[in-house]
Amino acid sequence: MAFNPKKLRIAIAGLGILLFAIVLGFYSYAKYKIASQIKEIPRKLGADIQRTAQGFTYTQSSGGKALFTISAGNAVQYKDGQRAQLENVRIIVYGEGDEYDQIFGKAFAYDPRSGEVTAQGEVLIDLQAEGKPGPDPLKNSEQGRVHFRTSGLTFNQKTGIAQTREKIDFSIPQASGSARGAIYDSRQRSLTLSADVRLATSGQPSHSKLDPTTVLAGKAVIEDQPLRAVLSSVRMEQPTRNLNAREVTILLNDDNTIAKIAASGDVTAEATGKTSSSMRAQHADFDFAAGNLLKKAVLNGAVTVHATGASPIDGSAGRAVIDFTGRNDVAQVRASESVRFEQKGADQQATAVQADTVDFFFAGKSQLQRAVTSGASQIVLRAAGSNQRSVITAGGFTATFSGKNRMQALTGTPNARIVTTAPGLPDRVITANRMVANFDPRSAGRTSINDIDVQGSVDYREGQRRATAESGRFNASDDTLNLTGSPRIEDGEAGFIVSGKTLRLNRKTGELSGQGQVKTTYRQLKAAAGGGAMLSGNDPIHATAEAVTANRNTGVARFTGTARLWQGANMVQAPTIVFEKDERALTATGNAEARVQTVFVQVDKAGKQLPVQVSAQRLSYIDVERKGHFEGKVKVKVPETNLTAGRVDILLKPKAAGAVTGAASQVDQIIATGGEGANVLIEQENPVRRAVGERLVYSAAESKFVLTGAAGNPPSIFDAERGNLTGDSLTFYTRDDRVHVGSGDSSRTITRTRVKDESKP
Repeated sequence: MAFNPKKLRIAIAGLGILLFAIVLGFYSYAKYKIASQIKEIPRKLGADIQRTAQGFTYTQSSGGKALFTISAGNAVQYKDGQRAQLENVRIIVYGEGDEYDQIFGKAFAYDPRSGEVTAQGEVLIDLQAEGKPGPDPLKNSEQGRVHFRTSGLTFNQKTGIAQTREKIDFSIPQASGSARGAIYDSRQRSLTLSADVRLATSGQPSHSKLDPTTVLAGKAVIEDQPLRAVLSSVRMEQPTRNLNAREVTILLNDDNTIAKIAASGDVTAEATGKTSSSMRAQHADFDFAAGNLLKKAVLNGAVTVHATGASPIDGSAGRAVIDFTGRNDVAQVRASESVRFEQKGADQQATAVQADTVDFFFAGKSQLQRAVTSGASQIVLRAAGSNQRSVITAGGFTATFSGKNRMQALTGTPNARIVTTAPGLPDRVITANRMVANFDPRSAGRTSINDIDVQGSVDYREGQRRATAESGRFNASDDTLNLTGSPRIEDGEAGFIVSGKTLRLNRKTGELSGQGQVKTTYRQLKAAAGGGAMLSGNDPIHATAEAVTANRNTGVARFTGTARLWQGANMVQAPTIVFEKDERALTATGNAEARVQTVFVQVDKAGKQLPVQVSAQRLSYIDVERKGHFEGKVKVKVPETNLTAGRVDILLKPKAAGAVTGAASQVDQIIATGGEGANVLIEQENPVRRAVGERLVYSAAESKFVLTGAAGNPPSIFDAERGNLTGDSLTFYTRDDRVHVGSGDSSRTITRTRVKDESKP
């Protein structure tokens, strides 16, 4: 077979350069592939030399250009014809221009019976040296761009295997390293570095995209078909990070650029600095684009991450896929298979996420912009300095982040639900079709919820309290819940239901407010003890108004804007009504446009209920007293009589046992006074009467009026038949025409008999 110097060069390169070029990306320097013709080298070096000489040089040229030169200081052919030895052997293979490769050894022995060539002493290999080779290879050693130094090198022509058990030192541009022992199989085109593989790079030039790196491996195997390197017990170290794996496989493209790196077996990566982080997985695959730039990374098998610093992070997933932008910046990360991660703020407030899948989207220099979960998802927030815990679940979440990777907003939909628990307090549960949690931008290093917007079938529950609406907002700063869209709040403990156009609930103070067509119902009432009257029954008490403010702790509610409050047939209407549920008391107040109005009843001799209508500027009522106190131009209309006074107290009969449910309260007595110099005025139509006095006492059972005055201002009554009557007291009735006039110690009664007008039916 003809000797081919180019194949000799390939063989020399195959002994060392391939592994280290693969690992660190200096693939542009390896211009040739491994060839099996390395077995031609020993035959040319020893088998064809049949004499002893003090030295020789052999050069082969083509077209006036030297192709290679083989020289030896001494050549010995032993008499048995079976052994040969060369000393100071130097092989130079010339490349394009002034580039050359060379190999030099102190001594080589060849045994044709075993087919083995043995290097005795050191062997130096220089690849891609430039210039003219000097006369002394030792002085010119390490001039090549790739350099090897080893000893104990053997090659067996029959097996095609070259090997050494000694240390190998090597250097390539911007890198140097060593290994202990090597085996090169020319037939399988594989190179094995047996142990203690070490390579250190400088991270230059800048276009290499590599930081200074030290690679340590227990063993390395390089194969040609396909072109790949397999390293075992690997550790890669850089100034601020490192990678460990039991095995790393590197696949190359035809141009010797990286196609893929696969790491397996307890793969770990760590980074240090102001903050430190670590990653662990069972498998990690890295795909590369042109120029050795990362395109995709896939992590599989119990993937975990941990980061320290102001906001520590712990996470885990079954699988993680990382896409890169083409500049080694992260574009997207997809974590799947039981994803869980937890982040703690500077104040130790914690945010934990669980989901089937989470996609993280980045921009610029790996700036986190957005995270999206899919499948069953859950987020847990634990408040700093307390045992409060909030669990948020939804069909999926979308989180947006600020420039410092702080969460700005979290959107959950559909079937969003948040459950907040704290020791000694009932759970707070909010559900909605869509939920948006906005985080406080001022909370540096924290994940603090500022407010939560909820939309669609909103349902809030806390103990015996429940609220529903179409939309709402929960403000964390003041612990309030604002509801719109047919809102309704039911408080089982306080015993009321409120609805309106908008409702606002403060959880801390227990205060509730509503606006627009407000309706309130007090339920689960027990009949008042002691025989109350107007509000004593166990029927629901209802109230309507344009606005309401109520406090569940005090039981006091304030209704404004055409307010009405009623139980059964008992009703009060006024611009403002203040109701005290526990006391069953109310205060109603009028204004310039509207007055307080209410209606009672009294029963005549025939048992018929007749209305008693009252209007005033103010009403105060306490059910246990069964007394309504009216002030401000009070007007009372009893059967056939109108009463006007400054102040009026209406005393009601106690609700009798077995009384009709919801029946109107019956008037027992009316006490009226003029107030502030005014008089009580009584007017009747039939007979026509007009009475004036300072104080009036009316007894409903007898339809009896007793009108009195003061010294110098006696009561008077005008009768259309008799004129004016005056006395210390005047007593008259609505059922007949009797008038009793009291004066001093004497009294008289004036009676007029009514004659029926036959012209009237």
